[in-house]
Amino acid sequence: MTEFKKIIASIAAALVSLTVTIPVLAAATLHPYDVNGDGNVSMADYTVLTMLLDGYKPLSYDKYDVTNNGVVSFADAATIFDYYRYGSSASSASVANFNDLTPPVADIASIYNSVTYLKRNCSTGAVTEYTLNTNGDDVASTASVEWSTPMVTDPNETAVVKITDSQGYLIGTGTIIGNHIIATAAHNLYDALEGYYDIAIQVIGEQSQVLNTITPSYIHLPKMYTIGDGSNIYDYALIYVDENLSQYGMFEIGLALDSFVTDTTGEYSVKVSGFPGNMSEDARYVSEGSIHGTNNILNGSANPNIMCHYAITYNGDSGGPVYIDETYEINGVNYSCKTMVGIHLDGYYKYDWAIDKYAVARRITADQLRFYCANTNLN
Repeated sequence: MTEFKKIIASIAAALVSLTVTIPVLAAATLHPYDVNGDGNVSMADYTVLTMLLDGYKPLSYDKYDVTNNGVVSFADAATIFDYYRYGSSASSASVANFNDLTPPVADIASIYNSVTYLKRNCSTGAVTEYTLNTNGDDVASTASVEWSTPMVTDPNETAVVKITDSQGYLIGTGTIIGNHIIATAAHNLYDALEGYYDIAIQVIGEQSQVLNTITPSYIHLPKMYTIGDGSNIYDYALIYVDENLSQYGMFEIGLALDSFVTDTTGEYSVKVSGFPGNMSEDARYVSEGSIHGTNNILNGSANPNIMCHYAITYNGDSGGPVYIDETYEINGVNYSCKTMVGIHLDGYYKYDWAIDKYAVARRITADQLRFYCANTNLN
């Protein structure tokens, strides 16, 4: 939990009974911040959305993009909080976008699945397994508009960390998403022939200096990744460290909607930050590119697992955040955050060379939210 989430939580604790009764707009109209559809904007709306983002409630999350940017994230929850706590008004344009929505679906128990994970103790090498209940993904729909920016240095984002082998050589990238949690790709931690890698985490500072080198305590990855299905679907992982990482900052996690990942107009874009091996391995670089919506359609619907885009990447970026920048307002004060919607897997340099160069990410869905944010097996 970020420090700002803690602040909101302390304010919200005193506001459990506060509700804002909203005017009746039309028979089939929902106020955009009334995410539970009960006719009021209240603590319940903020709570249900934060529970979704914290991995505790499987919901039809396409109804919760109150900021209308194609991603469900903490910025949406903060916007709802600002409305019921400080009386900020939703814009008429935002209300109009929700005129035809039906109330959100509650828990969808019928689409629960389960995923088995392996947990390795980095000190002893002992490996145990556990299973988490997870939630399936909803679905929704010409050539994509392609644009990208060159790689530029990203010196201040210390929440994007370098993953090395025991000799200090670059393996890939990770993202701090909690006080003790780093998200990355499974292929940075495990190989079918070599087994588990002995890794270290390097926090890199503004001048490319190593601020800290951390030995992980546990690593977690899907069991299916290790038993013959090393596909992109299972290529995500979690690193747990004993040291508190909050001083280095952290990313929020969000859910990109189907309309976001299938966009072919160039309207939606993502950024990728990491340590590309073709550049200086001691410096972070970031690139931005449009969504490759054509490649994100599988059997006529949005691919629930993979997100393709045109941001420029290279070896070493693997495991880094695929993210958007967001802003929100609380009581007249503007805040900003970086929201990770995917984990970088494979590079712009590789696919369809000279024809259609693009990059591939593991799309964040409800099962990853539970794995990263509501996992009681971390240590």
